[in-house]
Amino acid sequence: MRGLLNHLEFLIIAILSVVVELFAGYYAIEGLLDFRDILIVHAALSALLLLWAGLRKLADRRFSITLAIATAIMGPFGALGTLLSFSAWFLSPHSRSGADDWYDLLFPEWEHTPEELIYQEVRMKKRSIMNNLDTDVAPLSDVFENGTIDERVEVIAYLARNYKPHFNDALKKALNNNEPAIRVQAAALAARVESEHRDEIDKFEKALKAKPGDLDILRNLADAYDRYALSGLLADVTAHEVRGNAIRMYQQLADAATDKGNYRLALVRLYLRNGEPFEALSLLSKEIKGVEQIPLKMLPWTIEALYQTAHFDELRAAARYWKDRLSSEDHPIALIQSLQFWGGGETSGYTN
Repeated sequence: MRGLLNHLEFLIIAILSVVVELFAGYYAIEGLLDFRDILIVHAALSALLLLWAGLRKLADRRFSITLAIATAIMGPFGALGTLLSFSAWFLSPHSRSGADDWYDLLFPEWEHTPEELIYQEVRMKKRSIMNNLDTDVAPLSDVFENGTIDERVEVIAYLARNYKPHFNDALKKALNNNEPAIRVQAAALAARVESEHRDEIDKFEKALKAKPGDLDILRNLADAYDRYALSGLLADVTAHEVRGNAIRMYQQLADAATDKGNYRLALVRLYLRNGEPFEALSLLSKEIKGVEQIPLKMLPWTIEALYQTAHFDELRAAARYWKDRLSSEDHPIALIQSLQFWGGGETSGYTN
């Protein structure tokens, strides 16, 4: 209610300013007032408007100050122009929209009938995605390749509401979509995600400066850098630098820890993604003394490190040992297929 009264107050003052300036101009044209009197009226009105604008609350001063300055400079034309601008702003629905309203406008909540919801769940496998957000992302990416514009918009809205790091591939496909509307929404979401990553890193960096040597904060900061590099939203050079920061911090944590396994796993993964497979293999050799001693959580990275460093004999030995010990129900199908290939004697196309 108070906001409406403030708008009404401004409207009345603006109309009166236009009327006063127009009457002053009319009297000047008719010769009823001389030029000095016109200047006095104009100066008095401008001074009153500035005083009135200064007395208003900060949130209400935008148009008030504009009215005072425009009237002082352009007379009735300035007052009339400000009045028209205010009217256009007031009548626009977006003038009363806050950040949450704009976000809802950009990523709308879609309403569907029960029949449509069932169809959407079958088409997008939404039920399985909601039950386990770490898997089954492929349907989202497929929609950007084969879905209609409405379906793609719906997926963007879904990503905005339920965004997780493993949705990065779907987001990158949206950023490269051939529809401008999809790219705009995807860019807005990507900017939000990147800003959240930067804010998280800034928070932990400030905390570490306040408590140097705190290993818990250092681990949180290393994890934040790791997630930022994993987002897939960075240029190659920037991602390499961010991964380098994570590597440096994980190495400090590993040096200080009694149980170095988890930190070494993170370092191996980061080294491989940073194009440093020999560093990764060197770390693995400290942890593993034989193929039968490879921890399951390190098996995929060990296979990758052996492949990238062209240690094919060791790769085949590891694959032969593990290929019949893992099931596709409990492990990624890509790992199972790789073990079957390298452990089955199919070496055509590869050299030792």
